[in-house]
Amino acid sequence: MNETINNASSAASKTLNEPRLEELLRKSTELLGKPHSHYGGILQELQSRLLQQRFHLAVLGQFKRGKSTLINALLGEPVLPSAIIPVTAIPTFISYGETISIRVSFLDGKDPIDLHITSENDPKEILNGYVTEIGNPNNRLAVSQVEVGYPLQLLRSGIVIIDTPGIGSTHRHNTETTLNFLAQCDAALFVLSIDPPPTEVEIDFLRKVRLKVARIFFALNKVDYISPGDRHEAEEFILKVLREQAGIEEPVRLFPLSARLGLDAKKSGDERKVKESGLFDLEEFLKRFVAEDKAATLRGAIIKKAASALNSVRLDTELSVKALKLPIGDIEAKLKMFEQKTAEMESRKDAIRDMIAGDRRRVLEFLESESRLLREGARSHFKNMIEVESKNSSSGAFSYHSLHENIAEAVPVFFAHQLGNLQQLVNKRLSEIIEKHCRILDEFLEDIRNAAADIFEIPHISSKSVGRIEMRRKPYWVTGKYSTSDIPFTGAFLDALFPASMRKRRILRRLYGHLEPLLSENAEHTRFSLLQAVENTFVFFNSEMDKWIEEAVSATHDAVTWALEKRTHTVEEVSGEIAALETTHKELIGLIAEFESIEE
Repeated sequence: MNETINNASSAASKTLNEPRLEELLRKSTELLGKPHSHYGGILQELQSRLLQQRFHLAVLGQFKRGKSTLINALLGEPVLPSAIIPVTAIPTFISYGETISIRVSFLDGKDPIDLHITSENDPKEILNGYVTEIGNPNNRLAVSQVEVGYPLQLLRSGIVIIDTPGIGSTHRHNTETTLNFLAQCDAALFVLSIDPPPTEVEIDFLRKVRLKVARIFFALNKVDYISPGDRHEAEEFILKVLREQAGIEEPVRLFPLSARLGLDAKKSGDERKVKESGLFDLEEFLKRFVAEDKAATLRGAIIKKAASALNSVRLDTELSVKALKLPIGDIEAKLKMFEQKTAEMESRKDAIRDMIAGDRRRVLEFLESESRLLREGARSHFKNMIEVESKNSSSGAFSYHSLHENIAEAVPVFFAHQLGNLQQLVNKRLSEIIEKHCRILDEFLEDIRNAAADIFEIPHISSKSVGRIEMRRKPYWVTGKYSTSDIPFTGAFLDALFPASMRKRRILRRLYGHLEPLLSENAEHTRFSLLQAVENTFVFFNSEMDKWIEEAVSATHDAVTWALEKRTHTVEEVSGEIAALETTHKELIGLIAEFESIEE
């Protein structure tokens, strides 16, 4: 374990603690004043992203393994409801905040509720009313997710802890919904415990988790329940189970700890006991893991985006210098040429919009087609289920009530699983489309810059594609509002009056009649949740595309009009502006070279 942490620490010194990159971003931001405030804003955003280092960690575990207690121990106080209280299928996102706060979002589109915690209200009691079966039975409040802000240094490094519904508790479809969500996360912390040892349900869930998330590590909770002498033997047993039954071949990162003792130690401020509880090792590993895995990728993206922004400013600076050296009439003529050129590009922009609209239509047609297949598949699945139960039950044992209960239990599980499959298919199509149009947008923006370079006779500056449009900044939780209430009991009391064989036919006929609207409603919930995601993706993409094109045109236009206005000043003032711009140009070239050198 120590070797793993040391290796991660070495990686951290190269990535998360990157003073050179931070300094370059600071110097670049200070250099870019008017008329380059837009690019200064981009660099400030990059500075913020470097500081935040968002890393999404899903915490998984079976009911009563101490998952909530472990998260509370990391926070240092009991913020989340105890695992004694079953939770609904609602995730809780815990990220850094200057003060404790809670935001509740809803499935029905109602505005989120923001709750700021004071000394007079308990965050755990507030959360009880939204995420537990006692406070929000069957999620009757239609809560989609809860976000908690908390002033913890560990979270300040960018880690976002996501508390997922426990498996083996109230709802069977929680497992499917959690699995659908995991592919969006950076890593998973799987909570096991000494007593009892891993169950078959946990092992089966873990096998599925391995297919959804790239990195998994484990917390072995409740080690305080056994003697120190038995602890090593218990750890070896758990490792053997993970390798032989769950099929985990890579080195297993297992953190033995006592979440209960860790929480008590945090509350009392006893650092020695925090270390003894095993919690300290997990916290240190999480900080370094962010640096080892997440920061390197983020760092590379930030370097490319910063260099791209500086290259744009470099071109605008060259344009301004060139314009300041021209007669006013020539500046006006060249500015008019650029305006004509960009006006001609409007038809190309319209063509891009038409392509995007066509892709949107095709994705929606694909979703409608898959939704029809889902309804047909659901109809076949549940009719087959009823037929099997009908054949396997004697006429006397066959009852409307038992079939109703079985269907009510199976519907959420079936549709949660199908939602996950359909979500993967739709996401794959969307990703391919967004990648294609990002490349087209890159080429279009490059042509705008090259048009300006041609008109003002300055060298072209070719920039790499930097994936400008990011469609999702944090994982999103997709669930259906599954209905099982469309199968009424009307007529069931009359069944007992008929002979067994006639009663069975009567039950089947009535059940088949009620099944169709039930399946149609749940298939529609599944379709609609993905339809919203598709529409939001295209709305956001179009908005971002328009913004980037407008900014590319206006940046060049503003640089030239700024020079045109300055050209009316005295010769001495113009000469001073040219000298200042040429100095800025040299500094830009130096900064770009430094960004490119640290990228290597």
